[in-house]
Amino acid sequence: MAKKEIKKKTRDEFVNKDIFRKCPKCESEHITDTVGSLLDDPTVGMCLDCNTMWCLQCGTTFKPKQTACKHWKICNDCKLMDDEGFCDVPPWQCSTLNSWKKSNK
Repeated sequence: MAKKEIKKKTRDEFVNKDIFRKCPKCESEHITDTVGSLLDDPTVGMCLDCNTMWCLQCGTTFKPKQTACKHWKICNDCKLMDDEGFCDVPPWQCSTLNSWKKSNK
């Protein structure tokens, strides 16, 4: 029986297809994170077509010149955050962050 050849995904293929999906502004699939760029933040997505940047943790689209998501301050002040800075609630499921996102649209 022949071995099934498994194609390894490149980092960009994994990031583009499995994490980000599409740009929230123009829906382009030409997207990446900012690792290796001047920003060098794995939690920030960037569209290679329209240059939109957004938070990969909560999905918030950044305003021009914004380089970090404002949800981090909310998380840091949250009572669910433990002493080491971790929370058991993923950002996309957090009711506090979802309320904040709705009020900032």
